[in-house]
Amino acid sequence: MEERNKNGKYNRNANLGNDYVFRSGFSYYMVVYLIMRYTYKVREIGKDEVQDMEAMSLKKLKAKLDHKKEYAVEYTNKHNNFVSTTIKGKEPK
Repeated sequence: MEERNKNGKYNRNANLGNDYVFRSGFSYYMVVYLIMRYTYKVREIGKDEVQDMEAMSLKKLKAKLDHKKEYAVEYTNKHNNFVSTTIKGKEPK
């Protein structure tokens, strides 16, 4: 949605949701605020402690986990469906 300034013309600054574009002289700068897409509830199998972890994808979450342990993971996917699964962390190369 473009905003009009006091003269009735469109404003040169554009608001793109979490991205903000602003004009300085003849250059355009874009500032991006990154937020994690998903929040996962992670519980190590055999323990009762639940930990909330944030990641952009399940693949990137696996990279954060220990590859020797097994975890129960719960989250809501992009289609708004609840997913509960067990995974192990990614093995280092």
